Amino acid sequence: SNNNHDSVHEKLLQFLAECDSFHGSNKKVEVSLGYHYTSPEYLSCIQKYGLLNRQERRKLQICVRENGQTHGLGIYTSSNPMAFHKFRDHATLGLYVLRLSGVANSNNNNNNNNSSGASTVTHAEYCDTVTKQRGIGKDVMVLRSSAQCVVLGH
Repeated sequence: SNNNHDSVHEKLLQFLAECDSFHGSNKKVEVSLGYHYTSPEYLSCIQKYGLLNRQERRKLQICVRENGQTHGLGIYTSSNPMAFHKFRDHATLGLYVLRLSGVANSNNNNNNNNSSGASTVTHAEYCDTVTKQRGIGKDVMVLRSSAQCVVLGH
């Protein structure tokens, strides 16, 4: 529908503005493609508002099933379409998303290890992206803001 087209156009403009903001803040700007799984019943809402984090949904009074926040507040995506198969009992709709990551907080970067060999995580609240490797092909990228992603299709 034309209304949906306007919404996607608006989300793309927000995404590009966020890219500019990252660039202006001297953040590393990385754009990638990924997947987000959801319940089919949420598709019309996503087409209208885009993907939202928990705070953004609450502000708009949008109620959805919450999946927890293992890696903090954000929109959970992966470059692997099968990474979220454990949620497939209800999240059966795969969305193809354009993602913007900047200052990433990663648990698999080897130059940031402490003496015990465990990765240290610093200032997570200041990062706009969290990346986590949960085994081969099970990467997770958590985007803190809805402006960091645009749904391209399903």
